[in-house]
Order: sequence, then structure tokens, then C-alpha cells
Amino acid sequence: MSAPLGYLVALRTALVSRLNGDPYFASLVPDGVTYRPTRAPVNLPAVTFWDTGVRGDNVVPLHDRVLHFDVWATDLDTCEAIAAVINSVLDNQALPLDESDPYSEEAPALVAYLNLRGDSDEVQHDADVVRKMLDYRLLVYDYSGPEPFQAP
Repeated sequence: MSAPLGYLVALRTALVSRLNGDPYFASLVPDGVTYRPTRAPVNLPAVTFWDTGVRGDNVVPLHDRVLHFDVWATDLDTCEAIAAVINSVLDNQALPLDESDPYSEEAPALVAYLNLRGDSDEVQHDADVVRKMLDYRLLVYDYSGPEPFQAP
């Protein structure tokens, strides 16, 4: 079994692989998606993401997570096109964290739910860039957590 936080790394890795592996996304964002942006300069258009979450249940090893994507470009049309591709790749799609067998002992978790919950445009004052924000809700069962339905 993986370490308790192992599913987070697997989740982020699966998301990066899924998006960067999509030919439409790769054609629009040649540098690919980046987790947790830094102050390093980026080439536009760019996509960055980060996540937050809570333990959804004290008995079942269920985590309720939110993925926050920021799409950056010089115009809103490009942002909208990239957001549409991201949505087609992620919204209501399965996200196995172990491609060979999502139910195997090696799989750190199972993403049981992935759904677009928020879509907004953010005004960027004093900047020559446009930002579109997407929020996805995930329900993740952590296989490295305690056995489900047993009192702690």
C-alpha cells in the first residue's frame, strides 16, 4: 500500500498525463499544464492548476477535493478554446490513478467522481493577459486509508 499522502501525487500525475497526452490540448498549450505556478516566466498560452480538499467521511476513506485550473492567454477566445478542451478531457470522465488496473493493490486511490463545478473569467487589471478559471470537484477513495466501514 502507498503512503497516506501518496494518492495526491498519483492524482496530480494522472491529471498532468491526461491533459498533456491529449493532442488538442498539446496543440493549444505546447508547454503543457503546470502544477502550482511559480514566479518563473511562462510562455503564453499557459495552464496552471492546484488543488484543495477535505476528508469527506470519518469512517470511509473518502476525500472531497477541488481542482482549480487557471488558463492564461493574451485573449479570451484562446482561453475559451483551451477551457473547452480541458472540459472535454476531464468533465464526467474516469480518472484511473493506475492505468493498468484501477482496482489493483498498487493503485493508491480511485477517483469516483470528476465534474466541472465552476467556470469564470477573471479581470486582470494592469496586465496584458486574460485568465479563465475552472473548478472541478473530485471524490477520491484512498486505498491506503483505513478499511471502510470499521470504527476507528
